[in-house]
Parts: sequence; structure tokens; C-alpha cells
Amino acid sequence: MPNVPARVYDRLVAGLKRYQPIIGAAKSRDAGEADTSTIVKDMLSDVFGYDKYTESPRSI
Repeated sequence: MPNVPARVYDRLVAGLKRYQPIIGAAKSRDAGEADTSTIVKDMLSDVFGYDKYTESPRSI
């Protein structure tokens, strides 16, 4: 396990697992840049705790 608290590690792993089907579906339908950007922003917000309205870069 990396040098992060177990609680944080478990939250990150669970969050990334939750997004695997979403990413797989986007890949299978050949999602465009706008869809990919939305998924990345949602992941940054849900999994990593960023506020997607104030902390996410607009270039994503």
C-alpha cells in the first residue's frame, strides 16, 4: 500500500472502481472529447474531492 492513510486509499480505490464501467462504456461508444472531459471532471470531484466549479482547470 502506498504512503497514504488506509482510509484515503480505500476511498480512492472504491471511487476508481466505481468509474470503471463508465469509462468502459465511453470507450465502447467512442466518446468524444466533451464526454471525456465531463467524466474526468466528475472523477476529480467525486474521487479526489475537487470542486468541479472552482478548482477544475477549464482546459480539461
